[in-house]
Amino acid sequence: MHLALAYGLASVPDEDRRAAVGALARLVARGRLDGALLGRELAELVALGTLKVPLLTESLRAAAAHPRAGPGLWPVLAGALPGLLASTRPQAHAALLAIAADSARDPAAHGELPEVTALAQRPGSSQLLIQARRLRDTLAAHPATGQSWTPPHSTVVE
Repeated sequence: MHLALAYGLASVPDEDRRAAVGALARLVARGRLDGALLGRELAELVALGTLKVPLLTESLRAAAAHPRAGPGLWPVLAGALPGLLASTRPQAHAALLAIAADSARDPAAHGELPEVTALAQRPGSSQLLIQARRLRDTLAAHPATGQSWTPPHSTVVE
C-alpha cells in the first residue's frame, strides 16, 4: 500500500496526485499510515530515478495544506529527507525542506536529522541552506531526547 501511495504522490496526471493526497489524508486520519516507511519508499524511488522531485514536492505541499494529511506529514518527510539529501542533488530539495520546516512545528517533531544539520552548517545564503537552517532550528526548539530523530516502526502491515 505504501509503495502504491508513493507512486501516486509523484504521478504525472494531476488527478492521480490529487487522489494520492486524498488517500494520504484518509490513512493519516485512520492512523494507518506508516509515515517513516512511506518516506523511505519515496527517497528510494527518487534515488532510482523513478519519481520526479518536482511532482512529489507539489503533492507534499498539497498534503501539508490538507487539514487531515498535514498533521501526519512530518514522519513522511523525516523518513524521506536523509535518503533524498544523500542520494540526489540537494539543490533540488529547497522546497521540500521548507515544507519539512513547517511540518516540524508539530510537537512530536524533535531531535536532529544529521543530513539536514550538515547541510545547514554549510556557508552560503541559498534557499536550500536557508530552509535547512530553518528546519534544524525548528527541530532544536522542541524538547529533545538528545538523540537523532529515528522514524518509528509501525505495526501496521499492508
